[in-house]
Amino acid sequence: MNLIPPHAEAELRVLARRLRHGPGSTAWARAVARVAGASSEFLDRRPYVLGDDRRSIDWKGYAKTLRPVVKRFHSERAPELHILLDGSGSLALGEPSKLECARGLSAMLAYLGTSVGARVQLWLGTEAGVRRLGQASSRVELLPLFTALMATRAEGKTALSEWILHVAERASSEACLIVASDLLDTGALWPSTFSAAKGRLSLAFFQILEPRELEPSFEGDLTLQAVETNEQLDVDVDARTLAAYRAEIQKWFNELDARSKQLGHAYQRFVAGADPLPGLRQFVAHTAAAHG
Repeated sequence: MNLIPPHAEAELRVLARRLRHGPGSTAWARAVARVAGASSEFLDRRPYVLGDDRRSIDWKGYAKTLRPVVKRFHSERAPELHILLDGSGSLALGEPSKLECARGLSAMLAYLGTSVGARVQLWLGTEAGVRRLGQASSRVELLPLFTALMATRAEGKTALSEWILHVAERASSEACLIVASDLLDTGALWPSTFSAAKGRLSLAFFQILEPRELEPSFEGDLTLQAVETNEQLDVDVDARTLAAYRAEIQKWFNELDARSKQLGHAYQRFVAGADPLPGLRQFVAHTAAAHG
């Protein structure tokens, strides 16, 4: 189950340390910083895993068992990270598919969230509605989450706005909701995100596209078919058509970026098959940026 390559795991540990520095520019980042500060009320011990803060190692426990364990302490409330995975039919496109990219990103986000003490909840949006795939509060609990991720399929229509509101209604006021989607259904997206964010919920959009959506490589007389609705459209693709397409998609990207900034959301674009780590670095930089 190679959702997180070894080189990415090392990078995620670095990003987790950066996120813990706080205070951050979002409610969720500030919540992470509070948990990183830790309370003094002892909770329990658990096995040490690579990347844990060595200051939390219980050396007396290690001396008794010769196995490293870390102490855990109560916090007022652990920060929540909700990951909403778009499971609609358009995510099946590409080789590797957009869904494969979304799975990998979701796994990395879950790893990052548990590394900073967050309670991670993973959701899948489908034509039938939204269902929770599972949750994890530590990295040792991630395996069932990753197993559920690998079983996801992309089919049916998108209802992105309804999915977002469904998860937002079940999240705390200092949660972070990250939406992994191609964002091809944006009809009522902004009113729904405004409603979701009114309770100080931090929202982030990870838009996942495949290379041909950015730079089409076909031309001539074609019949295009929508994956989710099966609607067909006859088109004559030439150099002028391709230039108009590039202009329209850039206009769309600009609008997504502008509206996200206006509402205080993070927006990051990813390409299926490309290294996602640069985008994750930018997201953490946005999330953990101190007030200045």
